[in-house]
Amino acid sequence: MKLCNDFFNKAAKAIDAKYFPTVKYYGDSIECTKVHSDLEMFNNGVMVYTVLIKDLAKNCETTKQAIHEIIKEFVTDWDGYNPKFN
Repeated sequence: MKLCNDFFNKAAKAIDAKYFPTVKYYGDSIECTKVHSDLEMFNNGVMVYTVLIKDLAKNCETTKQAIHEIIKEFVTDWDGYNPKFN
């Protein structure tokens, strides 16, 4: 899987705009802080995609599919990976 340039900032901005529009600094919300931490770990290769999506969905209080729809915009090449969510 290949990510776009500046994946972390682009993905964080998209998620913050949709799920945390009133949070000025990500540290002001524990859920927003967890989202940023998960995105950074995934970006650095420490977390796999399915765990990222599961954790983001939990902290954003939405579905895995909704989060996948946002994050997939920042994946440039899936390398044959086809994520499936329950």
